[in-house]
Amino acid sequence: MAPPIYMYYKLSNFYQNHRRYVKSRSDAQLRGVEGLAPSDIEADCTDVHVHGVEGGPDNVSNVVSPCGLVSWSVFNDSFALSKKGVGGAKGAAVAATSSGIAWESDTKFKFRNSPEGSTGQFFPPFAYERQAGCDALSGALKGECDAYMAACATAECKAVGLCFPRSGHCVEDEHFMVWMRTAGLPSFRKLYAKIDETLPKGEYEVEVYNGRLHPSGAQGPSAAGQTLWNYGTGAQQTSLFPVHGFGGGKTVVLSTMSFMGGKNPFLGVAYVVVGAVCLALALLFFIKDHLSPRKMGDPSHITFNQKG
Repeated sequence: MAPPIYMYYKLSNFYQNHRRYVKSRSDAQLRGVEGLAPSDIEADCTDVHVHGVEGGPDNVSNVVSPCGLVSWSVFNDSFALSKKGVGGAKGAAVAATSSGIAWESDTKFKFRNSPEGSTGQFFPPFAYERQAGCDALSGALKGECDAYMAACATAECKAVGLCFPRSGHCVEDEHFMVWMRTAGLPSFRKLYAKIDETLPKGEYEVEVYNGRLHPSGAQGPSAAGQTLWNYGTGAQQTSLFPVHGFGGGKTVVLSTMSFMGGKNPFLGVAYVVVGAVCLALALLFFIKDHLSPRKMGDPSHITFNQKG
């Protein structure tokens, strides 16, 4: 396969198009609007929007961010593609990037971490990002994190971790953006990564894992002496994204694109079927008109302009 190669994860029997599911999100919250209390987002996120009761529904510190069913069901499995080694050993890893997998409109306008530090609050999938400090970053991004912490004057923004504006983490993570753009059919695929190297013919393996390595620092799920950790529960991570509860399935798909886009036969089949139906109807009407033609109207019977 020649680059660019696209790695997708495919879910089946997952109804992201359910009306109650699609509506359960707050776009204002995802844009990083400040000062949103539980009462402000309750109409959008009826199911998951508030944590605790102290201070009532107008207490900003009780808000769940991001709220709603779409974000709370976020797909959080990770994939590592590698060439199969000799004798069952793990071969060389295939380099993949998640940069540019989300729509440009999403990365520029629709998803922003809140400046006040509420993003990721009471949201388990972002537990690691909320607990990590600026030392987990490097380069210019670490400088931005240090500057944000220095300018922060409240306890809420001091505890934001990596969920500060323009960090690329939390709601600004492109994996999260891809998930939040809901699918229209119960079986769908979402872009996970791009591969910019040629994959020669041969055997490959995909490692599927969930959680983060603890202690942090190593890459991939199989580092020696380390275990996957669930920072939301504070325990070792032993499960993957569940699909058995709704009778679904998970698949990893590798695909390429042509100048006409990706390989998706749905529109092509739909156009051919509709075109065939239109052609059949046109032939039927043509035969009907020739076998029993309609007589032209006689203008002498028009009476609206005749006297009497």
